[in-house]
Amino acid sequence: MTTPTIIQFVILGNPIPKGRHRSGQGHFYTPQATREWELRCQQEAMIAMVGRGPIEGDVALSMVFYRANKRRVDSDNMKKSVMDAGNGVLWHDDSQVVVSMSIKGYDKEHPRVEVMVRELWGVLWEGHIVGVFWAAIDESS
Repeated sequence: MTTPTIIQFVILGNPIPKGRHRSGQGHFYTPQATREWELRCQQEAMIAMVGRGPIEGDVALSMVFYRANKRRVDSDNMKKSVMDAGNGVLWHDDSQVVVSMSIKGYDKEHPRVEVMVRELWGVLWEGHIVGVFWAAIDESS
């Protein structure tokens, strides 16, 4: 049996929640800070995927966000930035992420996001997704 693909990488910098689209001069645009953060996320994903194409099937995604300050931010919006940046690089579309986990932490000196993506092979339909997901996290330690 082939080993499932596991990709791990770190995105340095203070994680930025995805900003809402803004409107101006008759059109909508993504805030500059969001665009820059998503570009950084995408660049780190591309480095992690050198020599590989996007994962074809379902994936599990683990993200640990270490923020430089304790200001409250929306976890879902932080996840959106990383997931959108993975489109076309880690996976074809973030709809392939069938299970995800995120943790928020604090590290004033070294803000970052630790990302792990694991390819899944049909285990969702067998009812074992949680065990497989946690096993992948244990393997990476």
